[in-house]
Order: sequence, then C-alpha cells, then structure tokens
Amino acid sequence: MPWRYYKRLWKQLNGVFVISSNLKQYFVGYGVSPDKVHVINMIVDPKRFEGVQRNP
Repeated sequence: MPWRYYKRLWKQLNGVFVISSNLKQYFVGYGVSPDKVHVINMIVDPKRFEGVQRNP
C-alpha cells in the first residue's frame, strides 16, 4: 500500500504508542496530534538480572 494511505490512517487513530521521542516527532511531523502520541521508553532494569548465571 502507498505510504500516503498510512499517513491518512495515522491521523484517524485514537492514539499511538512509540518507543522514543524521535518516533513521536516522526508521527507528529506527519500530522498526528502530539496529544495522541505516547512515548513508552524501552528500558531494562539490570537489577532484575542480578544473580543470574550467564551461559558461555
């Protein structure tokens, strides 16, 4: 499908979840309201892996 179809579709969505502020700006740049774009940072808590042995 042509990209212009997706660009029109994005504007009709109730919301979009993205993994960075750069991606948020990408969607906002194509006309999605900033209020509809929500950033969910992809962060790993290293404490969850304390004591776990690595397999070589």
